[in-house]
Amino acid sequence: MHDDFRRGTVRILAATNAFGMGIDKSDVRLVIHFDIPGSVEAYYQEVGRAGRDGRPAACCLLFHERDLATQEYFIQQASQDLEGIERAKRMKTLLQEMLSYVSVSTCRQLAILDYFSDEAERALGPCGLCDRCVVPAPQLSREVSHDDAAFTKAILETVSWCRGRFGVSRIVDILRGSRSKAMQTYGAEECPTYGMCRTRSKQSMTGLVKDLIDSAYLQVEGTEYPTLDVTGKGREILQGISAVALKQAEEPQSNSSAMESSHGRASSVVAIRASPADPQLFERLRQLRTELAEEEGVSAFLIFHDKTLKAIAGHKPVTPAALMEIPGIGPLKAERYGRRVLEVVNGDK
Repeated sequence: MHDDFRRGTVRILAATNAFGMGIDKSDVRLVIHFDIPGSVEAYYQEVGRAGRDGRPAACCLLFHERDLATQEYFIQQASQDLEGIERAKRMKTLLQEMLSYVSVSTCRQLAILDYFSDEAERALGPCGLCDRCVVPAPQLSREVSHDDAAFTKAILETVSWCRGRFGVSRIVDILRGSRSKAMQTYGAEECPTYGMCRTRSKQSMTGLVKDLIDSAYLQVEGTEYPTLDVTGKGREILQGISAVALKQAEEPQSNSSAMESSHGRASSVVAIRASPADPQLFERLRQLRTELAEEEGVSAFLIFHDKTLKAIAGHKPVTPAALMEIPGIGPLKAERYGRRVLEVVNGDK
């Protein structure tokens, strides 16, 4: 199947992401994730299979809160022994960063550039191609209609009554008066707002709940079985102190330097001049990266990308502050790996 796919005899290939990472085919036009990756680094590598010939390509991530159970399982497996506890903590941090990317309300390309601290590319502005640029996510506050205000208050009251027991789907079921056995078991009919929103569709109610989450009136707790709780801001609504103001879409920003492929901007743009990398230092940094990856039981690219190692080998930072200026070195990586990286760099001087 792999050979047929590479030859073009088979146009669509479904496989695990591990198999997909072995795909080196330049004309992949679409990459679809049916489950959430465990980190932004993994996602970036996997979508990087698309558009390697420089022509337009697309990447689509299908996400549902239930998908987190798979990643939670991996994290639990990693924490079975004492040595794996730190690795599990790291995996959980990476997953939370991936969730932040999923829920970002601005340009996704900018979000990735922010994550990898690529200020030079970020200065080019929004990509103008991703879903957030084409159909911007809610950004500016708007007052809700009289009807929506009643529904949003009913949602907040329901979540408050449930006391953090249920997630989005169960809250919507209660509001729409579901008579399922599960609802009866939970005693949903005793909730004062039970069935109050039965005139609205499940889809519209789910959207309204998520609007309340995005506007910080509700918060999601837990990852394996996400539940909802009312925030301090939401409690002010219930107490009549303030009115609900949900977010609304802002005008998309124009960008003359739009990407020409799924993972690169116009190649004619040159932002900064990089110092040539010291090849011997680069090799020593690669050895260190291999050691760190083996210690943590993760792929080497999750530690540092080659681009980051080349930047270090070119600029040769000798202090933690100087290391933080290297693209791809954020506070977490500087704290976790900085000392050993600087030992290699300083030992080379």
